[in-house]
Amino acid sequence: MAINPEISAKAGQALGLPPGFKVYSPFPFKGMNWQDAPHAMDDHEFYWIENFVRLGNGNLRTLGDKGSPVYTSPTGTTIVYFEFYTLGTSYYCAIFLSDGSAIQLNMATLVQTTIGPAGTFYNASSGYKPFAKQWGSIYLLICNRNTSNDYWAWDGTLLYGAGTAAPEGVNIASAGFAYSSVPTVTTFGGAGSGMTFNTVVNNGAIAEINITNPGSGYSPNDIVQLAFSGGGSDDSAILKANLSSGKVGGVSITAGGSGYTSASVTFSAPPSGAGATATGTVNVDIDPVSGTGPVTSVTITNAGSGYTSAPAITITGDGSSATATAVMASGSVVGVNIVSSTADFTTASITFAVPPPGTTATGTVVISTGSVTSYTSLVGGSGYTTAPTVSFSGGGGGTGAAATATVASGAVTGLVITNGGTGYTAAPTIAFSGPGSGASATAVITGNGQIASVTITNPGSGYVSAPSVTITGTGSGALAKASLVPAGIALITVVNGGTGFTSVPLIKIVGGGGSGATALAVLTGTSVAAVNLTGSGTNYTSAPSITFKGGGSGATLPTATVNMNGTRVGSITLTSGGSGITDSVEVSFSGGGGSGAGAVVVLAPTSIASVVLSSTGQFYTDVPAVEVSAGANNSAYATVDLMPYGISGSAMETFLSRVWIINPAIQPYSTIPPGNLWFYSAPGSIWDFATSDGGGSSINTDSFLQTQYVGIRQSSGYLYFFGNGSVSVLSNVNTSGSPATTTFNYQNVDPQAGLDFRDSIQDFGKTIITSNNLGIFGLYGGSLANISKKIEQLFEIAAHPDVGGIEPSAAIMTIYDVKHYINYLTLVDPDTKVSRNVMLLWNEKDWTIASQSGNLTFIGTQKVASKYQAWGTDGTGLYPLFTTPSSSLIKRVETKFYGAQTMHLQKQALAAYVQATDNSNTNAGVSGTISLSISGLAQQNNFNPMLQSGNYVTALQQPNFQSPNPFYGFWGTSLEGIGFVLLGARFTTTSPDFTLGNLVIGYADVVASY
Repeated sequence: MAINPEISAKAGQALGLPPGFKVYSPFPFKGMNWQDAPHAMDDHEFYWIENFVRLGNGNLRTLGDKGSPVYTSPTGTTIVYFEFYTLGTSYYCAIFLSDGSAIQLNMATLVQTTIGPAGTFYNASSGYKPFAKQWGSIYLLICNRNTSNDYWAWDGTLLYGAGTAAPEGVNIASAGFAYSSVPTVTTFGGAGSGMTFNTVVNNGAIAEINITNPGSGYSPNDIVQLAFSGGGSDDSAILKANLSSGKVGGVSITAGGSGYTSASVTFSAPPSGAGATATGTVNVDIDPVSGTGPVTSVTITNAGSGYTSAPAITITGDGSSATATAVMASGSVVGVNIVSSTADFTTASITFAVPPPGTTATGTVVISTGSVTSYTSLVGGSGYTTAPTVSFSGGGGGTGAAATATVASGAVTGLVITNGGTGYTAAPTIAFSGPGSGASATAVITGNGQIASVTITNPGSGYVSAPSVTITGTGSGALAKASLVPAGIALITVVNGGTGFTSVPLIKIVGGGGSGATALAVLTGTSVAAVNLTGSGTNYTSAPSITFKGGGSGATLPTATVNMNGTRVGSITLTSGGSGITDSVEVSFSGGGGSGAGAVVVLAPTSIASVVLSSTGQFYTDVPAVEVSAGANNSAYATVDLMPYGISGSAMETFLSRVWIINPAIQPYSTIPPGNLWFYSAPGSIWDFATSDGGGSSINTDSFLQTQYVGIRQSSGYLYFFGNGSVSVLSNVNTSGSPATTTFNYQNVDPQAGLDFRDSIQDFGKTIITSNNLGIFGLYGGSLANISKKIEQLFEIAAHPDVGGIEPSAAIMTIYDVKHYINYLTLVDPDTKVSRNVMLLWNEKDWTIASQSGNLTFIGTQKVASKYQAWGTDGTGLYPLFTTPSSSLIKRVETKFYGAQTMHLQKQALAAYVQATDNSNTNAGVSGTISLSISGLAQQNNFNPMLQSGNYVTALQQPNFQSPNPFYGFWGTSLEGIGFVLLGARFTTTSPDFTLGNLVIGYADVVASY
């Protein structure tokens, strides 16, 4: 207790104090207390502390104001969100603007870099703020929930999102051999474009392929491959699959619309020249004497697609004439027969007619119509002695409705619908027939005239992609999407045969939504370059004979002799390399008395001439990719992974090398609220959410989640999901099996308290701090504990967003080497009753209040090593907080109401004392104002009251004294004997930087109150 014993008369006389002099003081200082009544608080607690922080006993130090802005938003835009992060060893801030764009600010140089253009990350109409989270020191991950594809990765230079390459997404299947310089690298496959790369060659192989432009426009199931050419090594092959359908197989209704009584459907026409035009090269048999010859054959270099009949062929060159016909298979040219040719050609070329347009699909619309369910406007008529017959007619073609009538007192009193019928698009007419007249009624039908389906009457042909569907009629709002007939592969076109193949590569067909297609490569005719021994065998008494088989149709096989090394085969000498070899050649040894010799054939380098389908597969909805296995030539081989489609969310966390993202956007054509849904990536990946790789999604069905997840944070090896009314925890995450499957434990830890404001959540040591409408909570032992009990009643005067306050946000800041949690919100000032934005600061023990000049809208944290800096924005600038000593920022402390223990005594305020030290470099001194709040005795009778409660009364003098650090100056003044029963003191100052060491009020008891 701060009521000191009475000073002895002798001591008081020596000090010049009046008899009975006593003091009140909050020394050595504690924090704020709004939970107890002002007169019942601990004597060392304060009713209000603003812009001071308690650093220790007798140590209340002033806070500075915000500093100068390091960034100012462009005219016409405002800052809606920011996030600090590191890439490598550099510190950055991502600043998101109201036009949907974002910039990267280098915190050392203040250089700005555009992350994404306007319209990318934020939509003012929805108001959803973006969210960002660092992945190691490699990427900044960004999400939102305006669309189902609001998920991005930023590496400081490139922005990756749905439809682009994934960062570090190049998968090198083979580094290749014999590269003397950097090859040209291009992409093929997929609907997008624009990818570029930087390639590094080391020791003749591809060491790195770095993405320099992630491209755009790629579809979810695209498979993108890289083609390598030049650089002193072989060129890679490019093969393209062609589907066999080109027909519309069905139409799915994405929105039924309303009000339709009739409708028709139209499909966009197939493109002119649907498919791909065939190409080929002409072979001329030159006579060595005349130097000319006839056209003898044509080699197909591209079989084309989309032909409904054999195309016309034109052969041109320096000869007189040559004619030919095409050999067709599945809409493509697979061969050419020479009909006639003169013998005066030396060179010639061939052209094929362009594939014709396909035929347009047609269909009929099925409208969802209704049945008769009830009636209105019944007129009973008169004269009905028995129930009349009821009949229905009209109604837009509906049939089958039936009803019976009930009669009372000669009038029809009701109808009973016995059969509602079907197909009614309008209310049918109701008629009554029988022994009476005048009865009438109006039918009521169900059914809203929606488009239910489309029946394909002609699937068309020649479609290379699903056509657009247009529905027209009497209603509105119907939308539909066409899908092509699930198809097999008609053929595989050799776009580029590559170079340097010394064996036949394997062909793999992947993607496209179907399965079962297989194919074999056919090389252009070549010869054998060498026969390499794989085993020399044993116990040969003479050289074995060597034979060859295979090589493809029409091949001339090589010949060779065997060279012995004692009783073993030493080497193979080719005597003829053969010719026209298009397939693998096998080697076998026989005779010689021994066994075990083996060898493989190395072909002279050649290219892929064609691909033969061994199985067309089925149910392909998109064109699959054709991959050529590495190793058959010296070329490098690589594919590119793409960023995911369908990933979005309002917040995310990185945990156990995975991305966890909550509360996504509503999926197209879905009515399921997504608030209880989350996605997670495969281990070690920021882009792979495929279930086959260990990614996936999950739904919470707990009743206490209420509406949605608001935040997600990890701590101490656990991942916590914060709903708006509960907290759950995820643990024991494990991915195993083939295909990979991720399992985890998920359980609720607090069913009653949660997180209301996403950006108020902060890590604080091993604690996660959150806020909601009831207060500020820390996560301890897996459940939430209220850490704001001392200031809990402040939340009674909080103005949250639903009543016009700001959306609370939070930051962490190291203030005078003490870490503080800062919660920024709107309070109704208890003095002025006017709303203002303030900060609640907590140092794990005490609470205090802070304010900054201007009107901030959002605060956040920058971490540098183990030190934290808080930043704020007013929408226009980005400011460091509490960094600048200010002579205009108001600081104040208010004590409890002293005197409740002796409220039966009236007292006199005699003197006030302040002890402080000036921390400023200017030694400007300390100045301020001491005010008193007094309460007196109000007698409960008709006599005039002796003294009633009053507002703060300004003291007669103000402190103003020099006290340079480290000295604690002492100031005092008379309070002129103001009478009181209860007394509180307020000290208000604008001095920029000082430490308050003590505050004392001297008083004396005067007389008993009665």
